Amino acid sequence: MAAVPSNSTTAWLVLGEVARLRKGERVLVHAAAGGVGSQLGQVARLLGAGQVVGTVGSPDKIEAATAFGYDEVVLRDDLPGAVAGLTDGRGFDVAVDPVGGAARRASLDALAQGGRLVAMGQRLGRGRRRVQRERAVVQRQGRPRLQPRRAER
Repeated sequence: MAAVPSNSTTAWLVLGEVARLRKGERVLVHAAAGGVGSQLGQVARLLGAGQVVGTVGSPDKIEAATAFGYDEVVLRDDLPGAVAGLTDGRGFDVAVDPVGGAARRASLDALAQGGRLVAMGQRLGRGRRRVQRERAVVQRQGRPRLQPRRAER
């Protein structure tokens, strides 16, 4: 019997293939204490990220996310006011958002000029949980430009 480490594989594909992370870039990861989030921070390090910052939804998750190797972990709701201090006013080169909603807007606002947003995974919507097959890279060059991935047959 064989096993495939799906969270690690997902993290590698998201950062290496979709976001095309380059050495020295600053990375923001939402849901840093979750399954994929626990791997995204570590993979970002392996790929040479210069700074890796995670967000979590509640204070009790900060310690767990920090143990996964993030340079800083902040509460998701506090991110908008913390970006300038975390990045010396430059913003993040890559943001990975499996959360959606307000986190998506915060991710776009946190990007540096030319930064990339990878939107992935599930999202809550209108009080009920729904799965959203959304894989997109947003490049911020003056204003965001959405490039959805082609539907697979």
